[in-house]
Amino acid sequence: MVESADLILCPYTYLINPSIRAAMSLQLSGAAVVLDEAHNIEDQCREAASFSTGLEELKGAALGMARAAISAYYARHPPPASGSAGVSVQPDPSVVPELVAAYRELTRLLLRVKAASW
Repeated sequence: MVESADLILCPYTYLINPSIRAAMSLQLSGAAVVLDEAHNIEDQCREAASFSTGLEELKGAALGMARAAISAYYARHPPPASGSAGVSVQPDPSVVPELVAAYRELTRLLLRVKAASW
């Protein structure tokens, strides 16, 4: 219906919120857009472009990144086949300093975020 319409009336939040616009398949290229109550558009744009998160969510993201890094390492350097007699699977020692450095950097960034007064 949206694709064949000559005129669409909707709250402008539908136009500036990317997820709503995508869900409605709105393509604004070449369209003339008229805004009613445009004095509120700045606040709506700011709200659509902002987000909030907590320290626990950031910690979870950091842990997810660490797990992804380890998975990527093992994808490039698979351990020996299971069942190999006497084989102990250990990470390549050369990558450990990189993982430790990445963890320390993530911790430093999380502490900066926690210390910031928003």
